[in-house]
Amino acid sequence: MDQGAHFEPISGDLTQGGRPGDVPYGTLTSIDESPLVFGLLYCGSDDGLVHISRDGGFSWRRITDGLPTDLWVSRIQASRFHEGRVYVSLNGYRWDHFDAYVFRSEDYGHTWTRIATDLPGEPVNVIREDPVNEDLLYIGTDHGVYLALHDGRTVMPFDRDLPRVPVHDLVIQEPTSTLVLGTHGRSFFKADVSLVQKLKPELTNQELVLLPPDPVRFQSNWGKKGNAWREPTKPEIPIWTFSTEPRKLNWSIYPQNEGKMLLAHGEVEVGQGLSAWIFDGVITEEKGKIRWLQKQLKEGEVIHAPNANEPHYLIPGKYRILMENDQINTETILEIVEKKRGN
Repeated sequence: MDQGAHFEPISGDLTQGGRPGDVPYGTLTSIDESPLVFGLLYCGSDDGLVHISRDGGFSWRRITDGLPTDLWVSRIQASRFHEGRVYVSLNGYRWDHFDAYVFRSEDYGHTWTRIATDLPGEPVNVIREDPVNEDLLYIGTDHGVYLALHDGRTVMPFDRDLPRVPVHDLVIQEPTSTLVLGTHGRSFFKADVSLVQKLKPELTNQELVLLPPDPVRFQSNWGKKGNAWREPTKPEIPIWTFSTEPRKLNWSIYPQNEGKMLLAHGEVEVGQGLSAWIFDGVITEEKGKIRWLQKQLKEGEVIHAPNANEPHYLIPGKYRILMENDQINTETILEIVEKKRGN
């Protein structure tokens, strides 16, 4: 209690007593304190025991009823959203047992529910609760990283550009929404998770979600070459979707307050889960382009692409993006913002 100047034991042996052999074991492998309640402690051992203390370690209670026995407790995570919620991952590779085991309790470990049952058969090494979205979990296994949504009912790989390696630890850097992971090969990887943090139940319970893009800063040199040896500068605006299945969709873009003035349209295939397609910012619909330019001239706006033969790009303003097919439709707002002087 004095920054490590002095230590005192706060428990007896919380394992099954240890077992000798070529690889002896009987060790605590994970401990976590609730971020909501001082002194609410959980610990787990490499021989399958999980204990709780609600008084800072003065007393402990075994809470392994309902969990598989004798497995390695690879990680315990106390929730930051609900006081009684706690997650446990178990690893059985010592017994050549390669099922993926993740459990959640809502009542301090009195009862357990198995979650993330769609995980492939590979041992689980770590589980982390997202600090922003309580419905989002990150799970590290012997073959990579997975996301779990919908109370753990929906699992999807989160492995683009990530080798198929054992992941042993996960940390979320909150100020930048960055997931950092450490692998068995002593490598570190990072990923921006700001988009997946938006996947809350009110969105992901829908068949198709079109996530609002970040504001795009307008550049007056879009479509122009800096010199003869350079390619023209072009915007690349990622449009992110979350879909329950792969779909082929039509997309269209209108000014927010001019619902009949079609500026651009096309067709795109979106993948299952989280995926993106790229919009180049070009006004492709000829009638829409003429009407749009006339409107800007009438209102005295500056036209940034006056030459008829050049591509015409969206100028600062708000636009509706619609995506639809015969069964489904959704929309969101894209904002192009004026570049501020000095930025």
